[in-house]
Amino acid sequence: MNFSLISKIVHHTASSISGEIIVREQFGQHSLHVVGVPQSGGIVKQIWQKGIKSLPDFKPVPEVLLLGLGGGTVIHLVKKRWPEAKVFAIELDPQIIVVSRTYFDLDKVSGLKIVRDDAFKAVLQKKHGLAKKLFDLILVDIYLGQSLPGFVETEEFIQALGGLLTKRGVLVFNHLLNKEGKMAIIPFRQRLKKIFPDLKMVQTFSNELLIASKGQTG
Repeated sequence: MNFSLISKIVHHTASSISGEIIVREQFGQHSLHVVGVPQSGGIVKQIWQKGIKSLPDFKPVPEVLLLGLGGGTVIHLVKKRWPEAKVFAIELDPQIIVVSRTYFDLDKVSGLKIVRDDAFKAVLQKKHGLAKKLFDLILVDIYLGQSLPGFVETEEFIQALGGLLTKRGVLVFNHLLNKEGKMAIIPFRQRLKKIFPDLKMVQTFSNELLIASKGQTG
C-alpha cells in the first residue's frame, strides 16, 4: 500500500452545528478536524490515553456513557482497556456520526450504541432509557470547535450527571486549557468539588481531565 508523506483531505463538509468538518488521511490513518481543531488521533489520543490510564480497574467491566463523539478515539481506548464494556454515546451533530462511522471504524465496535441528541436535554430529561440506567463511567467531551457549551459547567448539569452514576461511578470532563478555559477551570473545579468529594486533575500540555467520584470506586 502506498502511504503519502503529506496528509490529504478525504472528506470536507460544512455542518450547521459544528462548522467545517475535515477528515485527513496520512500514512493510512484518518484524523478528524472540526473548525481546525483536532478531534481524533494524535494529541486527542495522547490526552485520553493519560486519562483512561488514571481510571480504576472496574471489575466487572463498566457501563459507559459518552457525551460528545468526535472521531471516537476515546471509545477505542475504552474498548482496548475493557473489551467487553458497553458504551452508549450521545452526539448532537448527525454529520459527525456519519463521519465517525465511515472513517473511524465505529461500526466495527461491539457493544456500542450511538444516538443523536442534545446532551443537556438527554441527561436532564433522562431520555433514551437513562431514567432506568446507571453508568460506572461517564465521559464528557462536548466542544463546538474550541468552545465549551455553557451548560457543561453548570451545577444543574453536574448534579444530573451525578444522578446517572453507580456508587462506584466516575465522571470525567475534558477541559481545554486555552485562554477561555484557563479562566473558567478554577470555578468549575469548585463546583465539582461541592458535589463530588473525590476530585483528581490529570494535566496534559493543552487540556485538563477532571476525574470526579463519590469516593467508592473499585
